[in-house]
Amino acid sequence: MSFSKKGEISLMYIFELVAVMFIIFLVFDAAWEFSQGKTTGKIILAKDMNYMAEAFLTVPGDSFAVYYKNITDYEVTLDRSGFKVKERNDSTDEGFVSTFILPEGYDAVGLANSVHACLIKKGKTIFLKNCEDVVNDISEIIS
Repeated sequence: MSFSKKGEISLMYIFELVAVMFIIFLVFDAAWEFSQGKTTGKIILAKDMNYMAEAFLTVPGDSFAVYYKNITDYEVTLDRSGFKVKERNDSTDEGFVSTFILPEGYDAVGLANSVHACLIKKGKTIFLKNCEDVVNDISEIIS
């Protein structure tokens, strides 16, 4: 059985078209999964917290800020190197890290995994806490 050159060319174009359509489908599927998944939420949360902490460094004296978005699905930790956000009940999740550089003499520490997170700057230390744990002690922290 032999094919004509015209038939071979048409068949080749059909295969190329199918391959291109398949690749386009894979790209759009990956983009959709990324936009709907928790990865985007972790990135946004870590970056938001990072911006808030960096803003604290520009403010003289003590400061207090509330992150009003519900973060119960996540566990946010803060240390000298930055924020790490991971899914709360997933031990396999390595999380997303947003780093910053603290000036010499400054420290950062904390954990938040409740409805709202509070960032508190007291002296040269930035604390991250669950707001529910801080609400009764705000006057003591910011005095």
